[in-house]
Amino acid sequence: MGKQQITFEHISMRKLVAHYNVCAAEWGEKDCIYNYNKFYYFMGGEGTIEIDGDVFHPKPEELYLIPAGVRHTYSHNPQNPVYKYWCHFDLSFHEGGLLTYHRDTLFTKLPKEQMIPLFEKLNQSFPAREPADSLLEKAALFEIFYHFVTNVDRERLFSQERNFFVEIMNEYLETHLTDNMELQDLARIVHLHPNYFIRIFRTYYHASPMEYIQIKRLEYAASLIRQHPEWTIEKIGYESGFVDYRYFGRAFKKRYGITPSMYRNMLC
Repeated sequence: MGKQQITFEHISMRKLVAHYNVCAAEWGEKDCIYNYNKFYYFMGGEGTIEIDGDVFHPKPEELYLIPAGVRHTYSHNPQNPVYKYWCHFDLSFHEGGLLTYHRDTLFTKLPKEQMIPLFEKLNQSFPAREPADSLLEKAALFEIFYHFVTNVDRERLFSQERNFFVEIMNEYLETHLTDNMELQDLARIVHLHPNYFIRIFRTYYHASPMEYIQIKRLEYAASLIRQHPEWTIEKIGYESGFVDYRYFGRAFKKRYGITPSMYRNMLC
């Protein structure tokens, strides 16, 4: 492994969910870790975010980026509730780079006149009518990310080690996503003992190998629903690598908060 600068030429981003809300009284969680990244754009209220002993009290027009795999605690004062735009998203660099936490790169202040229209685009339900509409959503997410990274210290935000483990895994998983994959087979590809392979895999993907494969299969299933609304849910699950379509339905709802049928109906 050697140093390689992130070029952004081969970057993948995917919105999982985005919304605007006034947080409920119970909003908050302690020592949580997620395998996706989070944008919070604060509009008001009294909130707290804590990471590695660093405590932050977000102010209006501050955009926070909490990287995947970072343990954090968040809460707010129900008497002065936080209201914000937010987005959960996947991000990957084909060079093998990772977002990392540093207290100086957690947030930046950006004007609401610039950011609200972008988050509003994310909140819309694409693709609604034309498949090309999804490009507007992707463009908004990329532009939000652009404004963030150009206003923080990128040297501290990115881990810039080129990692051949990631390159090999990305290529293999992309071409064998719907195949029956066993842990031992994946470990054998990179010549590692399965137990050590799991630890290395978690370092770079913030999930176990089987969890990550399921996430990618569910993303593929969502794309198939958009492309083939006439297919049955059973066929969508099978084509995405799920043998049991009932399990597929439960996993899809756990990931996206709605069933595959509800997701398809939203696109009509």
